[in-house]
Amino acid sequence: MRRKFTLIELLIVIAIIMILAGMLLPALNRARASAKVSNCLSNLKQLGYGLHQYADDYNGLPPRYSQPMMFKSSTMATEGVGIGIPLSLNYFGGKKNNMNVPNRQECPKNITCPAWKGPDTEANFWGKSDYMYTRDQYDATGWLDAGKLPSWNMCRRQILLYCRSTGDMPFYQPHVREYHGGSATFLHADGSVRKHAQATILKNQAPWWWGYDMKKFFEFVEEL
Repeated sequence: MRRKFTLIELLIVIAIIMILAGMLLPALNRARASAKVSNCLSNLKQLGYGLHQYADDYNGLPPRYSQPMMFKSSTMATEGVGIGIPLSLNYFGGKKNNMNVPNRQECPKNITCPAWKGPDTEANFWGKSDYMYTRDQYDATGWLDAGKLPSWNMCRRQILLYCRSTGDMPFYQPHVREYHGGSATFLHADGSVRKHAQATILKNQAPWWWGYDMKKFFEFVEEL
């Protein structure tokens, strides 16, 4: 005759399962977060390919940070600046109408960070992209006076894009946006992508210890 479980034994088994689940869930969450950061870096890599292709096609000139009048006929470019120009010209891939992300149905998936859906209510281009384009080689000074790029063939470690998942300025509000588990992701002009921890960038000091000087910030990150 088969022996049946008693209620106490059943409760013990359930308690053991819950303990094991509690031990495994943090590891699974960390793995899931790490995968999203990897996908974000992959997005930056793809956007880097598109920016290089664009520059190759336009005599070594990257997109403008500011909005040039010649692109006024482009719906995407009139809604924003920077990568909105090559995006409107399909340098980042064809349009994906099945994204199911508000305000972004017409955009390719690689401008949306998998860890953060972004400010979908913004009317301009930044309501569509999770990646901030920083500067160009023209008369624009770029994001918060970040300075001009050198000639395209001289660009190496200069930051072109970064993910906005930790703030429009990385780690501007620590503990408010921590969609990358405390790290920020960057695309450099040489095509490389990197992630840096909050502690590395902030150096355990107050947020934006370098002041609101994007040029100084970029120079610091480019040397990491």
